Amino acid sequence: MIRRSLPLLGLLLLLLAPSGARAQAEYLMGVSWSPGVPVGDLTDFTGDASWRGLAFDFRRFQGRRTSLGIRAGWIVFDDQGSGTREVPGENATVSGTAFTWANAFPVHLTGHLYTGDPMHTRLALGLGLGVYPLTRRLEVSTFRVDDTTWHPGGYPEVALLVPLRSLTLHFSAKFHYGLGLSDDPSVSWVGFDVGIFDL
Repeated sequence: MIRRSLPLLGLLLLLLAPSGARAQAEYLMGVSWSPGVPVGDLTDFTGDASWRGLAFDFRRFQGRRTSLGIRAGWIVFDDQGSGTREVPGENATVSGTAFTWANAFPVHLTGHLYTGDPMHTRLALGLGLGVYPLTRRLEVSTFRVDDTTWHPGGYPEVALLVPLRSLTLHFSAKFHYGLGLSDDPSVSWVGFDVGIFDL
């Protein structure tokens, strides 16, 4: 059993060993788990933190310290509670035990500025500009309503990148904000990413 495990252990150590000889890639591509905590107007509809979020990033380096890219993600917030709730998209309220969901599908163009040596752990500051499509659902007993709105907006980001031999670990925090247009409320949450890049 031990002998069978040695090749797997060696492969794992090879993947996770820091590499000082790897050249910086021309691009970063990866996937992140992206939980979040709603703030602002979004907490009036669904106030609980979400552990269900996913994001995909593609970045192309413009030299050693800057990159431009695109990011697409998904996160769902949900909540349950009793009382009176506003009906999404309607000038009305309902009372009772309510179940609410808010699904956001943000898409952004991104820019990042990196510090330090790309062969070692380094910080990055980022900015995303794009749109937040948001679908809200309210269910009270047999009553159900869905409402979809679009919110232009963006986020600032601070991130930590940890290069390993064959991949890069990515940790970041963002403040997402989508503008409220007309009678639509704004959309905002604090997001956290734990990801694997260089796929």
